[in-house]
Amino acid sequence: MEGLVYNTARPTMRISEYGRGIQKMINHLLTIEDRNERNRAARSVITSMAALTPSFRDYDDFKQKLWDHLFLMSNFKLDVDSPYPIPTAETIGIRPKKPLYPSQKIKYKHYGKIMENMVGKVSEWEQGDVRDMVVESIANQLKKSYIAWNRDSVQDDVIIDHLTAISNGKLKLSEHSRISQNLPMKADEFDKNGGRGGFNKNKKNNNFKKKNNKYKKRF
Repeated sequence: MEGLVYNTARPTMRISEYGRGIQKMINHLLTIEDRNERNRAARSVITSMAALTPSFRDYDDFKQKLWDHLFLMSNFKLDVDSPYPIPTAETIGIRPKKPLYPSQKIKYKHYGKIMENMVGKVSEWEQGDVRDMVVESIANQLKKSYIAWNRDSVQDDVIIDHLTAISNGKLKLSEHSRISQNLPMKADEFDKNGGRGGFNKNKKNNNFKKKNNKYKKRF
């Protein structure tokens, strides 16, 4: 009686996701001498590979991916007619180029580059009520961003100094401008108060407990 053969004793598969059955089919394709029959069998294998990997259908090029895997699993020895460019060992091994990321300098990273660009644009505007209103809005946004990225509170003087530094002294708050104090809660305060609408939630719970205690006293 022939003993069991474990996968560890079998040849390593190039792509194990398709299973050893697909690998055996591809190995059989290499033994088919008639080209027409080999092409027909290759298309059948592609159909089986697609059925085993339904998640590939989410990609626009899933059919080309299947054909690339077919040649890869045959060690690029399979000679069939492919509807896509036939890959080679050299093209498969090429890694994509490393993307270039922007390396612009930011004076205050917690404000972001968009805010710096906005400050630069507004600093070019003519003096007037519209400019004062926008500068006030920018100052309020700077304070919100500061508190979002820093756990400590911040004084308005710090925000004003940062606004002056970012604009190179071109933007200043008018005498009538104010920085809003109604800023969003920090994460720890948000959790402490039971999330959004936490104060109302706690108030409702307290009222519910009082009513229960009132009914308990009657009995």
